[in-house]
This record gives sequence, C-alpha cells and structure tokens, in this order.
Amino acid sequence: MLYLLRFGELGLEVVGIRSIARAEEMSRATVSSVLILRTFLAIVLFLGLALFVAIGLAPEGTEPLLLLFGLAVFPTAVVFEWVFEAQLNVVVVSIARIAKGLFFGFMVIFFILDQSQIFEAAWYYLASLCIAAIIPIIALMRQHSVFPILFRAKLLSSILKEALPIGGATVLSQYSLFAGIVISGYLVSQEQIGYYSAAHRLIVFVWAYGVVTSIRVILPFISKLFATPGDSFTVFMNRYLRIMLIVSFFAVAVVVSASEDIIMLLFGESYQTSVELLRVLSIAMLVSMIRSVVELELIASNRQRLVFKGTIYLSIAYTVFTLVLVSVYGIVGAPIAAILSEVTYAIFLFGASPTYSLKTVTSNIWRPACVGIGIVITSNLLAVQSILGVFFLGGIGYFFLLWMLGGFAPKDIVFFRELFARKD
Repeated sequence: MLYLLRFGELGLEVVGIRSIARAEEMSRATVSSVLILRTFLAIVLFLGLALFVAIGLAPEGTEPLLLLFGLAVFPTAVVFEWVFEAQLNVVVVSIARIAKGLFFGFMVIFFILDQSQIFEAAWYYLASLCIAAIIPIIALMRQHSVFPILFRAKLLSSILKEALPIGGATVLSQYSLFAGIVISGYLVSQEQIGYYSAAHRLIVFVWAYGVVTSIRVILPFISKLFATPGDSFTVFMNRYLRIMLIVSFFAVAVVVSASEDIIMLLFGESYQTSVELLRVLSIAMLVSMIRSVVELELIASNRQRLVFKGTIYLSIAYTVFTLVLVSVYGIVGAPIAAILSEVTYAIFLFGASPTYSLKTVTSNIWRPACVGIGIVITSNLLAVQSILGVFFLGGIGYFFLLWMLGGFAPKDIVFFRELFARKD
C-alpha cells in the first residue's frame, strides 16, 4: 500500500509546492493540473491493483483487504494539504492531520475488539483519509476560486515532466528504506527479521515524521529563494546544513546512549537483540539526515534528475550490500549495508551539489561529531541510559560544548526566525 500511494503521488505535490511558492498567482492552474493528474493516476492504479488481484497474484486470503485498502488512492488524490504547505499555512494542515489521527485512533481504540475486525479497521482508516481530504478542500474553496477546474494541456505536460524524476526517486527511496527487511526475509529466520524490524520501525518513524516533514516545511522557502537574485539561497542552504548537522548528531547520540531503554519501553525485554541493531541503524539514519539537505537543495534548484539518478545508485547499493553482508554476517549485516549504501549515496549527492564543497562539509561536521561522540562516551561512563536523562543532561552538555567550540551560534536561530517571519 505504501508503494501504491507513492506511485499515486509521483512527485506531483513537491512540484506543486515549488510552483506555488515561486508564483502564487498560478495557484489555481497548478492545483487544477495536479488534481487532474493525481485523479487519473488513482484510477489507473486502482484498476491495476484490481487486475493484480483478479489474476491471482495476491497472497491467498488478502484479496478483499487489498482492494479495500486500494480505495485509499482516491481520497489521497484530492488531499490539498500541499497547497497550504506551499503558502506556509500550517494551521489547516495541522487541523486536518489531527482530525484524521483522532478519528482513526478513537474508532480503533473503542470499536476494534479483536483481530477478526480487520475490515472494520480498514474502513475507519479510509474514513480518516476522507476527513483529511475534506478539511483542506473546504478551506481552499473559502480562500481561493479553485473551482471550476482549469484544463491547460501545456501546464499539465510541464508539471508531469518535472514530477516524474521526483516520483521515481520517491519510489526508489521507498524501496531502499525497506530493502533490508525485504531481502533479509529470504536469508534469515523470522525471529531475526522481527528483531531487525523493531529497530527499523524507530528509524522509519524519525525519518517519516522528522526529516520528511521538515523538508516539506522548508521547500517553499528555498524554492522562492532560488528564484530570487543574490546569494540568499546559498547562504540559507549553508546555514541549514549546519543546523541539520547539529540536530542529526544530537539525535543519534540520544538514540545510541538510550537505545536499551528505548527498546525496553517499546518492545520489552525479549527484544534486547534489537538494541545493537538500533545503534548501528542510527548511524545510517545520521548519514541519511545529512544527505537529505542536498536532496532538498537539488530539488529546489530544479535538479531533480540528479536526485533520481542518485536513488537508482542507492537502490542498487542497498540490494547488493544487503545480499552480500546478510549472507555472510546474518541480520547484523543489514544495518551495516544500510550505512554503506547511505554513504555511497551521500558521496554522489555532495559531488553533484553546486552549493556544497568538501571543505564546507568538513568544516561544519567535526564539531558536532566530536561533541556527539563525547556525549555517548560520557553517558556510558556515568551509566545514564534513560531517554529523559540522556535527552536533558546530554542536551545541555551537547549544546554548551558546541557553543564553546564555536559550532553553535544564536545568529543561526535568528536567521531562520527572521526568514520564516517574512510575508513576501
């Protein structure tokens, strides 16, 4: 279902955000074009899924559930949260997502009593997606003259041409994200996959709700900056890299130091094997968080083809490294393969970037790296392993030492605050 929804989005929302951020007067035409393309994609994808089920390719017993979940392509096709993200209107986006989460959570907690009610849960999920779609539609109709739909063949073609490389990169990234579990499933026991999956879920959570969300928030700013004269785009991207390096090393230091407490809290004592897997995976997460800055820069500067090319290399690297390392070292090879794959992709991205040089990266990375390692060592020596203890005590020490070394300056926060406060 995740792959199906990624194909249904196909990079169209990202292109829409970028277009509206640069020229808001084109918002009606852009919204209409994206809506037409996503509706067409939803129809094609659902018919393709129905054919997949009809010819017997779906696992036995899952056919009705697959078709039911397949209906999700229709409400997601008309979710206009991306329009408000482009306009920096987070209120509508927040209301829609909170309403969706509250509805689905309430219905599942109070009305799903056992696993035989999986179809009812699926219907509740679809209903929550409809809620997430209706709220932005109402807000959009009140604020803008979006309807009737405009049909501009030239604009449709232009948006689709820009979106296809982003969509391809998104699908390949989705594959790479789960390649370790998918490939390892053929090589190791289900028990080992369970341990790896537990650690991997935490990484996916941070990636999906931390990194991806921040990218969507910042994309309108830097898309507009890229289209304006001067060096403001380069200045922003350099400061954004510095901030992301600081945040990334702190996040990984917390995960590594408190991994035992995290696994115990969420999965229980029987999942202690997941602790070391989580620690190694967090290093892969660190690299992915850093390279996401370059992905954002390339997409905002209309170099999405480079991102697509890079994700091809990334998916190949994940496949080859996982096959080899898991075959040799067992499930421990999967997170090591993730690190090697992410480093390979990061090298490609930084080499393709017109903004970042090796000197820029090394000059900004050594301080948070050294302080982050110091926090991990100190937490281990003092036996501070609780999540809250590491977060607060480690956080105070981390940012204080960074400030002392000149790696963290209040002017960076002021810069972002002033930039986000702009209305032009």
